Amino acid sequence: MLRRRVSSALVFGPVLIAAVGAGGPLLALLLVAVTCLGMREYLALARAWEGRPVAWVCYLGGTLLVLGAWLGVPREDVVFLLALVVTFASLLTGSRGVRVPDLYLTLFGLVYLPWLISFILKARQLPQGLVLGWYLLAGTWLFDTLGYFVGLAWGRRRLCPEVSPQKSWEGALAGLGGSLAAAAVANRWLQWSTVGWVSLGLATGVAAQLGDLLESALKRHAGVKDSGDLIPGHGGVLDRFDSLLLVAPAVYFLAVLFGG
Repeated sequence: MLRRRVSSALVFGPVLIAAVGAGGPLLALLLVAVTCLGMREYLALARAWEGRPVAWVCYLGGTLLVLGAWLGVPREDVVFLLALVVTFASLLTGSRGVRVPDLYLTLFGLVYLPWLISFILKARQLPQGLVLGWYLLAGTWLFDTLGYFVGLAWGRRRLCPEVSPQKSWEGALAGLGGSLAAAAVANRWLQWSTVGWVSLGLATGVAAQLGDLLESALKRHAGVKDSGDLIPGHGGVLDRFDSLLLVAPAVYFLAVLFGG
């Protein structure tokens, strides 16, 4: 399993690093693809919860949110409003019997995956976007890697056993140290204040852990171990992007605050 995880990381990691480096349409198209693949997994999870989100609204709305971030369109609320109207219309008139919980699952799907992932594009478009984009990946991956190996070797105190029995406080603290180290290195180019880069590292670690636990909760409720099997040794798209989904907006807003 470890060999498969490393092999997959060596294939998919450079692709994402190169796309973030290129920015623009290449990154936008990659994130649209990630959104559509991840949405497929989300819809499968929702069906396991006996929910039936309106799939085409999730796919179309998700694509529009990501492309809107790339094009600099600031009105995400328009997409959510249209999704609400369409889903509500389906609730009233659809022959497939859309239920009220399905409306919430549809809107949650739009928030959870495409809206959050669109902050990768927004961070990349900032004046310090190249450094921020690569930091996003490095800080998150370092958190995940150190948390995994330290937790596996020395983890004793369970972090949140009701949601993810394997997560430990030892692994979480090691991962937090990794994200702080990544922030310190990135700050050689960012040139933020001490408060700024320390906040960046801490926020990355906390957001990465929360993103991981959130996806674990969704999977546990669905009764599955992985969200999919697209990436050998890693599971599905949501399994690989769960931490990034919350790290991306945290990095973006801190960059707006401290980056000038």
